[in-house]
Amino acid sequence: MYQRFTQKLHSWLAKVPQNKAPIAFEEASRYAEKFGGQLHTYQAQFDTTSDNSSTPVPLGYTTPSPLIQHFQSGLKAIYLDFTHPGFRFCLNHLIDPDQQVVYHPGLKFQDLPISRQKLPTKIKKLKGTVAYLSNTASDHYGHWMRMTLPSLNVYQKYLSLDDIDYFYIGDLPTIPRFITECFEFLGIPSHKIIHQPCRGERTLIALTEWKQHTNGLTYIDHSTYEFTRKLVASQLDLTDNCCYNPRVYITRGNVQWRRVKNESEVFELLRGYDVEFRVLDQISIREQAQIFYHADVIIAPHGSALTNLIFGKENSKVLEIFAHNHIDKTSFALAAHSNMHYYYMKGVDQPNLAVAPCYEDITVDLGLLEDFCKTHLT
Repeated sequence: MYQRFTQKLHSWLAKVPQNKAPIAFEEASRYAEKFGGQLHTYQAQFDTTSDNSSTPVPLGYTTPSPLIQHFQSGLKAIYLDFTHPGFRFCLNHLIDPDQQVVYHPGLKFQDLPISRQKLPTKIKKLKGTVAYLSNTASDHYGHWMRMTLPSLNVYQKYLSLDDIDYFYIGDLPTIPRFITECFEFLGIPSHKIIHQPCRGERTLIALTEWKQHTNGLTYIDHSTYEFTRKLVASQLDLTDNCCYNPRVYITRGNVQWRRVKNESEVFELLRGYDVEFRVLDQISIREQAQIFYHADVIIAPHGSALTNLIFGKENSKVLEIFAHNHIDKTSFALAAHSNMHYYYMKGVDQPNLAVAPCYEDITVDLGLLEDFCKTHLT
């Protein structure tokens, strides 16, 4: 009875966040002053367009996609340091004393899941410094490796990671294995990982924004890519005599969307070219990185497994297979930073689908796949 009353009381007291805090790059100084905080900003620029970069090759498209092209990438970073007691971490975000969400510039408040949620009233109080290391989907492998983990590169420009007492990774029922593995790489003990609502005596948050290319799009910048690659590469055996198959097909594994509907036929075709089939579910980051680093040819449907192109080998080849009505630039950008040769294939049309294009299942065009194999695997 008392427990139910307490739950109802907390629910009644819970509030929704008011808006997104004004922390655009140009406004960050005023925001820091408002709450007596310190601000540091920096920008990194890297141009992937060069005479040596290979041109991405479309398969099944009448014209190349405007998303898949040579690009310039850069990073703007904001580092905020507060001792104000009104900050707290919850629902994968930092909430400021005005009940506003502190999050990366360039995103609209109404697009964040937290805009439709009530803030929890039960907050764990921690002694010491707590740093933000989360995002809207912190338990997603691709988001963690590409967007969240590299925030540590911003923090360590201004203080040692050893000086941070806790890292808030989001409100999660359990800590994903790939997150604890990254902390092990860094030599940070697991008791510093916090996955529940909390507040500390000192609050740190690093906010990043990728600069827009001339086509109005943003691409992962080289410093972000390089931080994750170097961290994991330090744990790998990069000798040439490792026993990994140079030709791999990465399956989607146990997923609910973007399934390959004719995968058994794909398997049968690729077996004739000595391609090994790999499922990356439950495999350590080390093993995933080794598979990608030692591959000469990688074939895979679009999905988070291709985040591992961060560890790809220069001049190796990757073929990414998309659903008929969807295309994405993420894996291409990673392949470009790794100086890989990138090919992308359009799936067979499946009319009258009642799902968003990004969730559409994939039917591989076996004729196009056969042509690719004859050209690059014989």
